[in-house]
Amino acid sequence: MNKSGTGHVEIIISFVLFIGFLAFILIAFNPLKGPPNPAIVNSVYNGLEENLSVELNKVSINLDSTTGQSCFVLKDSNNLVSDLKCNNQNIIIRDKNNNKKYAEIVSGEIVSEITSENNFYTIYCSEEIEPIAGSVNLNLCEEYLGEEYEIGIIVSTNYWSLKKITQLENSYLNNYPVIKKEFIRDTSDFGFIVWNLDSSKDFDVTQEIPRGLDVVSKTLPISIIDFEANITRHTITVMTW
Repeated sequence: MNKSGTGHVEIIISFVLFIGFLAFILIAFNPLKGPPNPAIVNSVYNGLEENLSVELNKVSINLDSTTGQSCFVLKDSNNLVSDLKCNNQNIIIRDKNNNKKYAEIVSGEIVSEITSENNFYTIYCSEEIEPIAGSVNLNLCEEYLGEEYEIGIIVSTNYWSLKKITQLENSYLNNYPVIKKEFIRDTSDFGFIVWNLDSSKDFDVTQEIPRGLDVVSKTLPISIIDFEANITRHTITVMTW
């Protein structure tokens, strides 16, 4: 091969190597991504909080007396049911010892199992709740008229939903491109970790972060509600890159 031919081959090889190196740089460092912006991680956190939160409504009641019956009916409790946003799929009642009692809504009124010699109960209603199985015989229930039980102040609080966090974790790991569009712009990525108070991970909803990218994170305390209306304390770290 003459020198001219050799020179052309060297030029072609050099060009191919240059293109390969350039492709590596583009993949590794993605120049389309802008500089880290703290506002983005705040936006993602707010989006997660909005999408993963549920409302819990609770109120305490005190019965005037107990008669040894196996269940009770709160007469004239239609407005209470409405204010608590209760239905047969989202109600649970606990006695003063925090024992769960079967409860249901019958003709707009609250019906529940009763604990012997226990006058004090707390009613919880939330879409997160999965009611316990059971039934009551209405013929064996003690009926309490509106003036025969005291109602406390209804407390409404938003909590992070264990059910929704679990669903998002599955969607993130199996279909990230779709989930990403709901929380962050196309040129950025995100993930989050939910920590227990002992610093162990309850949820690790992240992916491998390409080398060379700046990561912005934010850690805040949160409270999570489960299907039995139990509330637990955690922290969440939200990351964007």
